[in-house]
Amino acid sequence: MPALSTIIWVGIGALGGYVLWKSGIGMLRSFTTPLPPPPPAGEMRKINVKYRCTVCGLELKMMLAPDEDPPPPRHCLEDMDMVAPVFEWASCPQTVDNQWCNYTVSLLSTPRSE
Repeated sequence: MPALSTIIWVGIGALGGYVLWKSGIGMLRSFTTPLPPPPPAGEMRKINVKYRCTVCGLELKMMLAPDEDPPPPRHCLEDMDMVAPVFEWASCPQTVDNQWCNYTVSLLSTPRSE
Protein backbone atom coordinates (compact mmCIF):
# COMPACT_ATOMS: atom_id res chain seq x y z
CA MET A 1 0.00 0.00 0.00
CA PRO A 2 1.42 3.45 -0.93
CA ALA A 3 2.18 5.97 1.75
CA LEU A 4 -0.41 8.59 2.67
CA SER A 5 1.83 11.44 1.42
CA THR A 6 2.04 9.79 -2.02
CA ILE A 7 -1.75 9.54 -2.21
CA ILE A 8 -2.07 13.21 -1.23
CA TRP A 9 0.47 14.30 -3.89
CA VAL A 10 -1.26 12.25 -6.56
CA GLY A 11 -4.63 13.78 -5.53
CA ILE A 12 -3.19 17.31 -5.67
CA GLY A 13 -1.67 16.57 -9.09
CA ALA A 14 -4.96 15.15 -10.39
CA LEU A 15 -6.86 18.18 -9.08
CA GLY A 16 -4.32 20.55 -10.68
CA GLY A 17 -4.58 18.67 -13.97
CA TYR A 18 -8.37 18.91 -13.86
CA VAL A 19 -8.21 22.68 -13.20
CA LEU A 20 -5.74 23.17 -16.09
CA TRP A 21 -7.91 21.05 -18.40
CA LYS A 22 -11.10 22.99 -17.58
CA SER A 23 -9.40 26.39 -17.88
CA GLY A 24 -7.87 25.39 -21.24
CA ILE A 25 -11.22 24.20 -22.57
CA GLY A 26 -12.83 27.43 -21.32
CA MET A 27 -10.21 29.53 -23.12
CA LEU A 28 -10.69 27.60 -26.36
CA ARG A 29 -14.47 28.03 -26.12
CA SER A 30 -14.05 31.78 -25.57
CA PHE A 31 -12.39 32.03 -29.00
CA THR A 32 -15.50 30.62 -30.67
CA THR A 33 -18.00 33.06 -29.12
CA PRO A 34 -19.02 35.77 -31.61
CA LEU A 35 -18.16 39.41 -31.00
CA PRO A 36 -20.95 41.65 -29.74
CA PRO A 37 -22.73 43.62 -32.46
CA PRO A 38 -21.38 47.14 -33.10
CA PRO A 39 -23.36 50.03 -31.62
CA PRO A 40 -25.96 51.64 -33.86
CA ALA A 41 -24.81 54.23 -36.38
CA GLY A 42 -24.49 57.70 -34.88
CA GLU A 43 -23.97 56.50 -31.31
CA MET A 44 -20.86 57.92 -29.71
CA ARG A 45 -18.01 55.55 -28.84
CA LYS A 46 -15.31 56.07 -26.22
CA ILE A 47 -11.88 56.55 -27.76
CA ASN A 48 -8.60 58.02 -26.52
CA VAL A 49 -6.74 59.72 -29.37
CA LYS A 50 -4.46 62.76 -29.25
CA TYR A 51 -3.82 65.08 -32.20
CA ARG A 52 -1.28 67.87 -32.80
CA CYS A 53 -1.45 70.70 -35.32
CA THR A 54 1.67 70.72 -37.51
CA VAL A 55 1.47 74.49 -38.06
CA CYS A 56 1.01 75.95 -34.55
CA GLY A 57 1.58 72.95 -32.23
CA LEU A 58 -1.90 72.92 -30.67
CA GLU A 59 -2.74 69.56 -29.06
CA LEU A 60 -6.17 68.14 -28.39
CA LYS A 61 -7.50 64.89 -26.97
CA MET A 62 -10.55 63.28 -28.58
CA MET A 63 -12.52 61.16 -26.11
CA LEU A 64 -15.80 60.51 -27.98
CA ALA A 65 -16.39 59.91 -31.67
CA PRO A 66 -19.08 58.36 -33.86
CA ASP A 67 -16.48 55.94 -35.31
CA GLU A 68 -13.68 53.88 -33.75
CA ASP A 69 -11.23 55.42 -36.22
CA PRO A 70 -12.43 58.99 -36.80
CA PRO A 71 -10.88 61.26 -39.44
CA PRO A 72 -8.39 63.76 -37.99
CA PRO A 73 -9.75 67.20 -37.09
CA ARG A 74 -8.60 70.26 -39.00
CA HIS A 75 -6.74 73.22 -37.49
CA CYS A 76 -4.95 76.05 -39.30
CA LEU A 77 -6.67 74.76 -42.47
CA GLU A 78 -4.72 71.46 -42.35
CA ASP A 79 -5.39 67.99 -40.97
CA MET A 80 -3.88 67.41 -37.53
CA ASP A 81 -1.35 64.60 -36.94
CA MET A 82 -2.07 61.78 -34.51
CA VAL A 83 0.28 61.76 -31.50
CA ALA A 84 1.36 58.48 -29.92
CA PRO A 85 0.94 58.70 -26.13
CA VAL A 86 4.16 58.55 -24.13
CA PHE A 87 2.32 57.29 -21.07
CA GLU A 88 -1.17 57.49 -19.64
CA TRP A 89 -1.57 59.28 -16.35
CA ALA A 90 -5.16 59.58 -15.16
CA SER A 91 -4.47 62.58 -12.97
CA CYS A 92 -1.61 64.27 -11.21
CA PRO A 93 -0.74 62.79 -7.83
CA GLN A 94 -1.60 64.83 -4.79
CA THR A 95 1.89 65.79 -3.66
CA VAL A 96 3.05 68.73 -1.61
CA ASP A 97 4.03 70.94 -4.56
CA ASN A 98 2.84 69.04 -7.70
CA GLN A 99 6.21 69.89 -9.25
CA TRP A 100 6.42 66.73 -11.40
CA CYS A 101 2.85 67.14 -12.67
CA ASN A 102 3.34 70.78 -13.61
CA TYR A 103 6.58 69.92 -15.44
CA THR A 104 4.85 67.13 -17.40
CA VAL A 105 1.90 69.34 -18.34
CA SER A 106 4.23 72.16 -19.46
CA LEU A 107 6.18 69.70 -21.66
CA LEU A 108 2.97 68.46 -23.27
CA SER A 109 1.57 71.91 -23.92
CA THR A 110 4.64 73.56 -25.48
CA PRO A 111 4.67 73.69 -29.29
CA ARG A 112 7.30 71.55 -30.90
CA SER A 113 10.09 73.22 -32.80
CA GLU A 114 11.10 71.88 -36.17
